[in-house]
Amino acid sequence: MARGKEIDDRIIASMKRKGRPVSTLDIAKEIGVSWHPVRFHCLQLKTQGKIDGFRVGHMDLWVIKK
Repeated sequence: MARGKEIDDRIIASMKRKGRPVSTLDIAKEIGVSWHPVRFHCLQLKTQGKIDGFRVGHMDLWVIKK
């Protein structure tokens, strides 16, 4: 499995476990990857229509698309 696909899968799994909007930093801490690549992958997943995101203050929050 490609490293990028693995990170995508770990991000989605983390979001499903939380079941609520989750910040980039919270995802990064849970899956053990720095926040910058997590944000990059979240933006790609959003573009692919798999997740949705919004900003609250200075935080990006992400949710699984239903």
